[in-house]
Parts: sequence; structure tokens; C-alpha cells
Amino acid sequence: MFWNKATRVSQVADTMTLNRWEAIKNSLHFNNNERQEEGDPLFKIRPLVTQLTSKLVSIPMSEKLSVDKQMVPFKGRHRQKQYLASKPKKWGYKILILAGSDGIPHNMEIYTGRVNQPPELRDVGASGNVVLRLAQPIPKKQNYKLFFDNWFTSVPLVLTLAQQGIRCTGTVRANRLPGVIGADSVSEVER
Repeated sequence: MFWNKATRVSQVADTMTLNRWEAIKNSLHFNNNERQEEGDPLFKIRPLVTQLTSKLVSIPMSEKLSVDKQMVPFKGRHRQKQYLASKPKKWGYKILILAGSDGIPHNMEIYTGRVNQPPELRDVGASGNVVLRLAQPIPKKQNYKLFFDNWFTSVPLVLTLAQQGIRCTGTVRANRLPGVIGADSVSEVER
């Protein structure tokens, strides 16, 4: 898109040709393929992801933070590609991000499927575990506020964050409120 007439970005297109960029992209490697680790779908870019995440965590945080999903558009063939009908960019890689109210990211996790929760973190369910992993760099008991949508929200997550001194707000799905009057009937309607 940087070289297309309609979407041209002169800072890029004037610096190098499209053919030169393609040649660089084809020979760009971040990890030694001969030492590939079993079970890590991000092995080829793991050093880049680790370095980027360590830099994001070091950025000073604003008091109000949000955890959300973001799609990196991609329509090619890859087992990590996701389809999310509700997103403007429906096909691509799903990245889970902790960002400040100013839009600056402070932590990220590329979705790769099932993830083992670190032993030092409580297990609050798959989507809640994402929030706990991303929230690790947030200073505890310092009145930080964390916002997230109904995909992440659960009672155990809210209680765990409260114990850490992190205030949070999230919309709630009725089927995640066990024992609440009317929650079962609402869940039945949604199914």
C-alpha cells in the first residue's frame, strides 16, 4: 500500500522501491530455524516479540488502562489466522493489548490458542487469565483503573484484581453470573 498511487506514503516510497522492500522482507529472519522449539507457534518471531514487549512494559503508565483485542489484517495462509465477524478487519492475527487512555500500549500478547497460566497467577478462566497476564506490570494498590469488555469480564477476575488493588470496570454477560436471579433465563434466551 505504501507504493500504491491512492495510498502512497512518500517517506517510504521515496526511500526504497517496492522490489527492494520485497527482497529485504524475503531474507529477514529473527530466529535460527535449526533450533526451533516444539510447541511455540511464534518461534520465528519470538525474539522480536520478547524485545518489543519488554520495551512496552517499561513505558510509564497512565492511571486509566484498558485491555482489548485487536486484529492485524492478514488473508494469507497461516494456522494462527483468526476470523472475527464483529471486527472491521475480520481476517488476521489477534493481538491482546493493555493500553493507556492515551492509546499507548504497555503490554501485549499475540493469540496462539491455549496458554498455560503462570503458577504465580490465579486461574480465573481463559479470557480472565489474559487480563491477569497483561496486567502484571500494573503497580499494585496504587489506584490504577482497568477497563475491559464482556469477553474478559467474570466475577473471579474482578475479585482477583480487587485483591491486587486494581480497580476495574467491565460489562458482564449474564451466563458469567452464577446464582444471580434471572441470569439463567437470560442465558437460555441468548442460546
